[in-house]
Amino acid sequence: MTDERRPRIVQVESASEDDTFLVDWGRELFSSSVTLANDVLKQVITICSVLLTAAVGFLDKTGVARGWQVLVFALLLAPLVLAFHGLVPAQAVVDMRDVDELRKFRDDILRKKRRALRWVTWLLVAAFACAMLAVITRPLT
Repeated sequence: MTDERRPRIVQVESASEDDTFLVDWGRELFSSSVTLANDVLKQVITICSVLLTAAVGFLDKTGVARGWQVLVFALLLAPLVLAFHGLVPAQAVVDMRDVDELRKFRDDILRKKRRALRWVTWLLVAAFACAMLAVITRPLT
C-alpha cells in the first residue's frame, strides 16, 4: 500500500475543563445578549412613551417656541419607532443544516438590535439636549 492510500491517524487532545466552560459561557452570553437587547428595547418604548406624553404637557405650558416643541417631539418619536423596529422578529430563509448560515443569521439578529440601541441612545440624548435648550432659551414672561 502506498502512503497516499493509507488512512492518516490524527491525535487530538480533548478540551480542558476551562476551555469547555468558556465555550459554554460564550454561548450563554450570546443568548442572554439577545434577550437583554430585547428587554432594553421594551423599556425604551415605555420610557419614550412617558417622555413624549410629558413633553406634550410640559413644553406647551412653559411657553417654548413651537419649532423647539416639534423638534423634541420628533426626537422622542424616532427612538420609539426604532425600538419597535428592533423588536420585530427577523425573517429569513435559513438552511438549518448549514452551521455557517445559522451563525450568520444569529450574528445579523444581534447586529440589528445593537444598531437600534445605538441609534435610540443618541436620539434620546439629542431629545434631552434640545428640550434643555428649548426651556433655557424660551422667552421669560
